[in-house]
Amino acid sequence: MASSDLWFRITGLLLVTLSTACVRSGRPPTLIPANGIAQDEAAHVVDIPSLGIRVTLGNVEQVVRKGEFAIIGGNPDGPMSADVVGPLTKIFFTCWDGKVQLSCLSENPSIDSFGNLAGLYKNSRGTKFRTVMEGRVRRDPFGSAYEALQSTWRDPLTSVIHGWYHAEVPVTRSNGCYATYASIGYATSMNNGYSFTKRGVVLTSPYPNDPSVCLGQGVQGPNVIESGPYLYMFFTIENTRMPVLGGIGVARASKDNPAEWRHYYDGAFDQPGKGGEITPIIARGGINNEIWNPSVSWNAYLQKYIMLHADYDNEGAIYLRTSQDLFAWSAPILVMPASTQYGYRYPTLFGETDDVTAQNGWVYFGRTPKSGRIGPDTLMARRGFALEKLTP
Repeated sequence: MASSDLWFRITGLLLVTLSTACVRSGRPPTLIPANGIAQDEAAHVVDIPSLGIRVTLGNVEQVVRKGEFAIIGGNPDGPMSADVVGPLTKIFFTCWDGKVQLSCLSENPSIDSFGNLAGLYKNSRGTKFRTVMEGRVRRDPFGSAYEALQSTWRDPLTSVIHGWYHAEVPVTRSNGCYATYASIGYATSMNNGYSFTKRGVVLTSPYPNDPSVCLGQGVQGPNVIESGPYLYMFFTIENTRMPVLGGIGVARASKDNPAEWRHYYDGAFDQPGKGGEITPIIARGGINNEIWNPSVSWNAYLQKYIMLHADYDNEGAIYLRTSQDLFAWSAPILVMPASTQYGYRYPTLFGETDDVTAQNGWVYFGRTPKSGRIGPDTLMARRGFALEKLTP
């Protein structure tokens, strides 16, 4: 398949230019029947002088349709991940069948070719997706409401695929409120990702659940990347009694022991993953607003780490940051505003995998109609993603 920059040129579309200060738009957005996207979902360019880069995003492309192979929604419902195994790229993502949130797998020659479900791992009749990990477990103290795979890493020495899943339990079901408390579990696959065995919860919040608060709580959305001898897990620290204690957290594990994590706290990784104290690397408040849902990768073109994330205060929009060391991050830059007809969540940036990205790649995300419900009506979409260094 052509590289993303060539792809942008052959679309023949007039690019809509955005700046860091404003969005220039024409007529009110309308649907474009030819490709089923809103006018404000067309390709556009964002210049970011503060970072010295230009970001080009291609047209929004729908990857999954509602009901396709029994995927109803919840797709994705957190980070996605990919591992290269021989000639195949295995892409893992969450999917909901209308009853239980589960874990899907699609096998493709590369990320580029993952524009539909041709490579979906299905049942023997080919009519429904086949989950690679059991869903929620009734009466489980961490995952009685939800358990689904959101991040993976394949050990090149052993070929074991290690996975981390989002788990949650109900906090309250009163007065029309349904809130949950989240933790992060660990699983392994010995058969190239076709099935995962849960090994238990490995990361929790130091803050106890609070039934009086009708908000999601705990830690959620594991995004694991490899760097040197370590694995780093980025995650959302959900609503606490003090908002400044929430935001984006990071934990670290040795690649030799992916089940044993240490929280980053007060400048060091010296707190246990289960229940240890956490210092956010990006705390909520100020320009960080209600930051959540990070996707982090090493960008070989920029020679920096890059993060995409969402923001509860600007529902449906996606922001970009960069860092040289994983701890000090630039200010957020809006690169993907919400459409007038759709909102976006759970971005994951891919190169060949989600660990290392390059000048050209793809960003996958959940796309929800404004007339629908976040979660039940959220379905996967993607758009080309290209970087260019601005001339000083």
